[in-house]
Amino acid sequence: MPSPTEPITPTELVTRKGTVPLPLYLPTLSLGRFVLDKHVLPYLLPDLAPGVMVSQRYVAYLEAPFAQSLWLDSGAYALLSVEQATWSTGLQGLGQISLPPSQYKHAGCDQLHPKQVLDAQEALAEVGFTLDIPIPPECSAQEASQRLAVTLKNAAWALRHKQRKDLKLFASLPFYNLQQAQQTAKTYAQMHLNGKQFDGIAVGGLVPHLADEALLLAIVKTVRENASGLPIHLFGVGEPALCHQLFAAGATSTDSDTFLTRAARGQRWGSEAAMSEPSLYEKVHLALMNLAEGQQSTLPFSPFLLSLATWYMRPEVKRKSKS
Repeated sequence: MPSPTEPITPTELVTRKGTVPLPLYLPTLSLGRFVLDKHVLPYLLPDLAPGVMVSQRYVAYLEAPFAQSLWLDSGAYALLSVEQATWSTGLQGLGQISLPPSQYKHAGCDQLHPKQVLDAQEALAEVGFTLDIPIPPECSAQEASQRLAVTLKNAAWALRHKQRKDLKLFASLPFYNLQQAQQTAKTYAQMHLNGKQFDGIAVGGLVPHLADEALLLAIVKTVRENASGLPIHLFGVGEPALCHQLFAAGATSTDSDTFLTRAARGQRWGSEAAMSEPSLYEKVHLALMNLAEGQQSTLPFSPFLLSLATWYMRPEVKRKSKS
């Protein structure tokens, strides 16, 4: 048991679809943006994936409810990842994100607003995340402060207006530096509005720092120390070994679509060797094995999986992966 002064890391999250064990490695699906999405989806049974992460940008493509818990992200990272994306403030000073129109199918919605995000989460999700205004690493201190102030206003608005008691609402924390992370985590942990409080904290803006393991560990420890007992989600962290180090430091969940993107290249986690022109079915199995590795679980036995594992153990493949 933790000492009285040691921060508490929760081991489960109770949702309307049942209890989700923590820590948890969540698969991220774009519902059509990637070809593999729809082919992998039928195999994402709750035992393998107790939860699935979907972005607000793609929720319109959701054809049927998931058997497991749906974690609905606000889609805010598009402000950093989509060219010509902008943010502004509207009524009540709430922050909103505008994306340029796209000619691509399944490009996702082009407007993100706190009310739109919360409405979708209340209608569909077991776990939701407030709409933040992400802060790029090169951002000036003044601009970072402005984005953080609007992020806090969005979070408070969502908490105040949340209606469903069984919606687990996480406050989004866009990382800028450790001092800001400490102050924001403490603010979220202490925020009570209309008898409601946040069910967790989600840290974003980590992708540019994925190579800095020491910084990521410091971020998790900082948030954990200031939000004892609350789940801590990490957006966009997918490498299994790193994830489990961060879990040991106090994080409780991560999400990533890298299990799909590596499979699309014919690769498994932990090996740079790639299958030459893998079939669609081979890519699906690779994706499931990648996800199982992230979850630290196993897939049911099948002759196909055995043959695929044997392919990866061939001497020439092992030599290539080490070179």
